[in-house]
Amino acid sequence: MLEIDLSGKVALVTGGSRGIGAAITRTLCSAGARVIFTHTGSPEHASGVAALIAGIRDAGGHVEAAAVDAVDSARTADLAGRIVGQYGKLDILVCNVGKNPARPAETVTDEEWSRLIDLNLTSVFYAVRSVLPPMIDAGYGRIILVGSSAAFDGGGGAKTTLRQSPALSE
Repeated sequence: MLEIDLSGKVALVTGGSRGIGAAITRTLCSAGARVIFTHTGSPEHASGVAALIAGIRDAGGHVEAAAVDAVDSARTADLAGRIVGQYGKLDILVCNVGKNPARPAETVTDEEWSRLIDLNLTSVFYAVRSVLPPMIDAGYGRIILVGSSAAFDGGGGAKTTLRQSPALSE
């Protein structure tokens, strides 16, 4: 078993309420970090957010949730500023927000593509930009960017069957 002591560290996890993000949030808390995680604020996920917080607190962890749209630059900067104001520092950033529609590219609209780029890339820039000043001032910080294997294989369900033109088969 890997043992890491993050006692006294303050961490921000974007997209930390479900799946891999929830596991990251739980792991950082169990290592002793105080964790603030973001989530969409979606009513359909409210019970999951509450259960994550309750489970961590019942185990003695320190956790908070913040409903912040990851592509909202001002809200992301405000959250980072609030964390530094409340705890005097921000030691760790884990960018975990992401989405893959897992469907053929020809079915993705321009609007959906723009939203995916914003969610998967722009949100990372906003979060990193927001935490750099306090980390630089403190002379310490760790930034972890979580990606997907879909960068290598397109993700499940995104396959398109190409038909060869009769003119090319001659």
